Amino acid sequence: MKIPKITKSNLAFLALIVLISLFILPYSCFMSSHRNEQLYLSANALILACFVFVLFVYLHRRIFKKKKNEAFVVWFTGLSGSGKSVLADMLYNYLSENNLSAERISEDDEQALIADNTLGKEEREKHMKGMGYVASYLQKKGINVIVPFISPSRDSRRFVRGLCKNFIEVYVKASLAVCEDRDPKGLYDKVRRGEIKNFPGVNEPYEEPENPEILIDTDYQDTEESFGIIKDYIKKYL
Repeated sequence: MKIPKITKSNLAFLALIVLISLFILPYSCFMSSHRNEQLYLSANALILACFVFVLFVYLHRRIFKKKKNEAFVVWFTGLSGSGKSVLADMLYNYLSENNLSAERISEDDEQALIADNTLGKEEREKHMKGMGYVASYLQKKGINVIVPFISPSRDSRRFVRGLCKNFIEVYVKASLAVCEDRDPKGLYDKVRRGEIKNFPGVNEPYEEPENPEILIDTDYQDTEESFGIIKDYIKKYL
């Protein structure tokens, strides 16, 4: 069980409990010395009830009360065609169906930047960091954020992690051959024809995550199994 943080509210409750506890013994002795058994029992019952009530309120607020939904950022990373978008859609639908706030940031902007051969790596990473600020802002507002980006740079992903609380990096792993075979948007065909010159995994490096919160290999795991892993992981925040 997680130990509650020491706050002014915690200390106030504890101080009240201690004061009541210290009051019970001398008061009981005083009442007992006057040999008024009925009054003695009534007074002790009242004091004990107060003590139990205060203790219950404290425990209810700090331990037993269900925690408010802690907003998180699920950042899907992996090669184009690995299955990020499908899993992101499934997660968004799952949260929405359970009446949990969610926002899915579209990967279309990132794909447009990759396809723009006039932009260098630095400009594309700057855009990705900008999306990190957007995700962080939404998360601070209590909205769960879902981002399915290739995001090939470890440094950029590390930067976004530093912005966001409850950052969940999901590495959707798949071999280049499988991704090319899927190629849902025809991007690899454009790369092979020379229309796109800065494509992660082909003519630009994709840096695999070193310690992602979730690792999914869609070469071997089907969609339902993959999503089940993600759903089990995020339960701690719901």
